[in-house]
Amino acid sequence: MTEKQLIISKLRGQNEKLKSELKLLTGKLEDFIDKSKHKKQQEARLTPGVAVGAVSLKDFEKDEAIRAKEAELRQSQNKIAFYKKEIDAMRKQLEGSYNIQK
Repeated sequence: MTEKQLIISKLRGQNEKLKSELKLLTGKLEDFIDKSKHKKQQEARLTPGVAVGAVSLKDFEKDEAIRAKEAELRQSQNKIAFYKKEIDAMRKQLEGSYNIQK
């Protein structure tokens, strides 16, 4: 395996690892949001004097935990975008240096 092929295989491995990390974090965030919505619906049903489906000010405010998860997800997405740009730049460098074709 030549040096350029080794570099490309490493970059592909990193790219796959980042994609799987993003999928995992996205899944966790979606699960958390679903659980949070379900919990709020349960609380609304159990609260006396509040009609089911009634909209309160709390419904419009995001839970702190959800904000934290969203920030974590955005950070992961930014990392992935950064690494994709770096991988593309390295590929272009390799193509220029070794004149390889994709």
